[in-house]
Parts: sequence; C-alpha cells; structure tokens
Amino acid sequence: NSLGIVIWPFVFIAFPRDEIPPSLLKHEFVHVHQVRREGVIWFYLQYIWCLICYYWKHGNLAGGFVEENKWEEEAYGKENEPLTDAEVEESNWTGQRSDKEYRKYLRTLKMDATQAQNVTKMKLRSR
Repeated sequence: NSLGIVIWPFVFIAFPRDEIPPSLLKHEFVHVHQVRREGVIWFYLQYIWCLICYYWKHGNLAGGFVEENKWEEEAYGKENEPLTDAEVEESNWTGQRSDKEYRKYLRTLKMDATQAQNVTKMKLRSR
C-alpha cells in the first residue's frame, strides 16, 4: 500500500494519526503478522522476490506492490476486516475499528459541523 509500509519493527503511515482509515492500519497489520509468521529475513526476501519476478515479467516495479504478490493479496483481502483487540492494544489505537464505523463517525462530524453552521446562521438572522 503506497500510503503505508512496514519496515520491521516499525509501521509508517502517510496520514496524521487521527485521520488514518482503519483499513489502512489493518492492511499494515497484516504485513506485521506476515513478518511474525515468516520471520523478518524470510518475509522480506520473499517479498522482494515477488517484486523481482513482477519486474522481470512486466517491465515495471510499481504493479508488483499490488498485482501477483501473495503478500499484498493477503493484505488487501483482509484490510476490510475490523481491527482486533490485540491490534488495537499494540498500536494504542483510539479510533474506529472498521471503515464502516469510520465513515459513520465522519458523517457525524460533518452533521455536527452543519448543525453548528445552522445555529450560527440562526443567531445572525435573529439580530
């Protein structure tokens, strides 16, 4: 995922913490689980091998981060699952656990902002 990367033992995400979609955090956590399952060196060797094979076959590297890469297929396949208790605890996550909850939260914020604007407009008109 171009917005996040796991460089063991760190996870880097290109969003401020309070704007991270849960699916992006989940995607990166899948990679964390892969590293733990396979071992650091073996995981990265296999991941790089997937990229080399993709480049050899297609002549570009970018697609190898999405297509024909078993590590990314697993991560994309699980990224819409809610964050687990263990993932929330390990990351000190305080946001929503799924994108569905996140979108609902954003709609609530938008509604609150709209209501605040309406209240302000009402006060201005009553003067």
